[in-house]
Amino acid sequence: MHPTPEQLMIGKRLRDLSASWIRSLRDTLELLSVIPDSRPPLPTNFPFSNTSLKEKIHWIEEYGSTAKRYAFVVHLEYHLDTSNAWSPAVWIVRSSGSILGKIEVDYRILTDPDSPVTIDSDFVLEMMLHSLLREAPLRLSSRIIRNQGPIIYPNLAGNIEIFELRTLNDGLLASAATEPSTVNSVSLGGVTYVNKGLVGFGLIPSNFKESTGDTLGGIGSAIALKPGTWTIGSNGQYTGTLIVHPDRGYNVEETIDYQARHQEIAFTLTPYYGSSKLNFTAAQQTLALQYKNTVLEYDTSSLTTSGLDPQGIRQPAQVTQSTFPAPLPIVSSGDNRLTLDVEGIIANADGSFWISDEYAPGIYRISPSATVVQSLPIPSAILPLDKNGNLKFTSEDDPKTGRAGNQGFEGLTIDPSTGRIYAMLQSATIQDGGDDKSTSRYTRLVAYDVQGDTSTLAGEWIVPLPQSSKGNTRGCSEIHFVSDGVFLALSRDGNGRGDDDDDSDYKNADLFSIKGATDIHGTKFDSPSTPASPGGKLDKSITPATYVSFVSLIDDDQLKRFGLHNGDPDDSTLINGKWESLALAPVGDASFPDDYFLFTVSDNDFMSTQGVSSGNHLMLDSTLTISLWSSASHFLAQSSNHSSF
Repeated sequence: MHPTPEQLMIGKRLRDLSASWIRSLRDTLELLSVIPDSRPPLPTNFPFSNTSLKEKIHWIEEYGSTAKRYAFVVHLEYHLDTSNAWSPAVWIVRSSGSILGKIEVDYRILTDPDSPVTIDSDFVLEMMLHSLLREAPLRLSSRIIRNQGPIIYPNLAGNIEIFELRTLNDGLLASAATEPSTVNSVSLGGVTYVNKGLVGFGLIPSNFKESTGDTLGGIGSAIALKPGTWTIGSNGQYTGTLIVHPDRGYNVEETIDYQARHQEIAFTLTPYYGSSKLNFTAAQQTLALQYKNTVLEYDTSSLTTSGLDPQGIRQPAQVTQSTFPAPLPIVSSGDNRLTLDVEGIIANADGSFWISDEYAPGIYRISPSATVVQSLPIPSAILPLDKNGNLKFTSEDDPKTGRAGNQGFEGLTIDPSTGRIYAMLQSATIQDGGDDKSTSRYTRLVAYDVQGDTSTLAGEWIVPLPQSSKGNTRGCSEIHFVSDGVFLALSRDGNGRGDDDDDSDYKNADLFSIKGATDIHGTKFDSPSTPASPGGKLDKSITPATYVSFVSLIDDDQLKRFGLHNGDPDDSTLINGKWESLALAPVGDASFPDDYFLFTVSDNDFMSTQGVSSGNHLMLDSTLTISLWSSASHFLAQSSNHSSF
């Protein structure tokens, strides 16, 4: 294909003008660098220094044989802008009375001999060249914003270094900060936790089909970082693989025979720390996602699992009672397949998994070959019992005692140092007030110690969930281990994209601590006949966990930075309603060794106008994207004698 006349003209213009322009700029900079005056000298790493510039000039001059025929003289002016709060040293590049661009450098960067700040000369040069074709003069700014205390080099403690590239009419072209800003902080147990804001956003379209031919959906129900995949790159990017687990499949009208499965999603995270607003398309480049595969999961004896509402019970067999100590939910008395509504996952280094589900509620171990090989015992106070004391696993109706319908083990996590497993109900048991949103805040956290096929209940605590201004409980969709006795809790409303109400009031990754809370396991409160909080009023003998609000996923300022919003209108940039999972990954910053990225993924309930399940087309009323967000992303614990992670 031959270039068009317009393309040839543009190429010729770039070749001809750039050579003369860069020669003039080089000469002016070199002259400026040797003139003795009151101005601060050019730093040794200033753009267009002799060595790096000659390589660029040589490359350009190969294509600029006729450059001398064009007059394009560049002048460089310098002044110190003391009227600006951050006192930039400004070099203005002019030609024929027109401003081509500005280079603004924080005065402190130039005058402090210990400054670690460097300026990428290639970046500046390329951007100036682009400005010739765009006819959009550019401004490159480098500044240090003082957050607290004095400037301390070389680690810039308490400061944020900002680089911005703008047109002179203040239109942002690019922006980056070497450190994120602080959004808010909270204290819990003498430790301060810092939220440094949203740093990445990505999505997978709702009509994407996985390798089985089914629509990829519901993947935000449970996520885990695949062991051994998290990589910290030298270029400021991070890569890894998320293991994501859907729940019971499409169930808007009724449950379906959906086989449990998990998928692997590879990602590249390029954290965005800037304050300027990205558009929705550009924001997705901060978290690039790639579907890798789907693994179907099986019950014992190679039976397929199902997502159908359970109508039957599988009693534990004598020979496998240590491995499967509790009754399990099955499709029906005539269909012995295990039914699963998976809401939590732990990925083990050996390739096996722990999953939690809402139906039983249950906790199961899945082998590396994707077969259920173990379940954990559940306290009687949590098992769903009817008025006659009989097990009734269905989620269609609330039981008399035990977990409420669709309010089972939404949260599952592990203490990696001890292997202790923790699970938490989405809200209170029925006898603890779980039959009404206004009384269901006192939910239960349980802990298990597992040694091979043997497992024991090791702890049980009451956790007070947040409530709305009207007194309704914010159910908890996930938990994540932080440190000994401290956990993250994803509590929220369901409003947002995919819900009838677009305006969300509460979607938070909060913190709670069970240090000092009453351990009720093995006490009378493990009996369904003795509520821990009858009618939503906590028994006076019980000290609950300490719960504090932390990271808001619907912070307007943070959402706007990524082209997202909360509330009307209901469009593709509306924040999703159901965020249900958490995963942590270390930032790897030597200056802030306790910083972590926090990933969260939304559950779209398989909503799609082009959905397919087991070959059946599901035509629904709305389109919904699945959004993966490295939300609120950095965590920092600051304490003189303790760190949070």
